[in-house]
Amino acid sequence: MQTNIKGLCVKANDYGETGKILTIISFGSGKVVCSISGIKSPKSKLKMSAMPLAYGEYTIYSKGKMNKVISALTEENFFNCWNDFEKYSASQIILELLDKVSYDGQNVDRELRFALSAISLMNYTSTEPLIFVIWFILKIFTCVGIDFSDYEINKKTKGLFEAMQDMDAATIDAVDIPKENLGNMLNILSMIINNALDIKLVSFGSLNKAKAFEMQIAREMLKNKNVPTNESDELSDENKDIDKD
Repeated sequence: MQTNIKGLCVKANDYGETGKILTIISFGSGKVVCSISGIKSPKSKLKMSAMPLAYGEYTIYSKGKMNKVISALTEENFFNCWNDFEKYSASQIILELLDKVSYDGQNVDRELRFALSAISLMNYTSTEPLIFVIWFILKIFTCVGIDFSDYEINKKTKGLFEAMQDMDAATIDAVDIPKENLGNMLNILSMIINNALDIKLVSFGSLNKAKAFEMQIAREMLKNKNVPTNESDELSDENKDIDKD
């Protein structure tokens, strides 16, 4: 049987020498896991459709429990998310959560629309990417029936969550929250996801490790600025001491 689906590729794992196993979250059919062959050749027409963040139409041939992509037309690859580390890391959190709240044959049209809106805004605007991640998570809460007010959250943060959850995609990029606060908000939401859905987001842990590494590098660079790097620096410091005398 041959069917056409329109969806977002959230996962692509190597399969054999030239293929991959794709996980596609689609409109109407929910999660679809399928194989795709011959995509590691530079001339492959399917290559761009066989990677996370690819959105478009897939033609799938099904036989029993096996699904295989036989053709694909990519509409969007969200290229800027691949060229910016912060955008890429944030987009992976969205893909992972969308994957983990979706099931075969389940209607996840709302969840998919929220994901596409968040990733598209992330891709085309200069707004801090984590704002769109937080918005997406809050929208997922409405889809799966999670009430964050059931958890102990300070009044200010709860107010921000309520305001962002009520916003639509057209206005969310106007939100202005200090970058240092976004990490704390995301930590709270991650805890709620883990508690309510028993889901641990691997991509969120990777983002935290990357941020910790960046902070370590920044501290090292700051430390090095305060240490004489050559003989002329040392002489300059000695001259300052002589002038003081």
